[in-house]
Amino acid sequence: MERKTVFITGSNRGIGKAILKKFVEEEYNIVACARKDAGGDS
Repeated sequence: MERKTVFITGSNRGIGKAILKKFVEEEYNIVACARKDAGGDS
């Protein structure tokens, strides 16, 4: 089966981070970006 790819902006905080985690669980190919370095394990 072919994997789908998602592009997520604002992925280091809030709803963007929650969306990112959900797509990770579903094993999508992910392109993510953020304006600032959140530090830690973001």
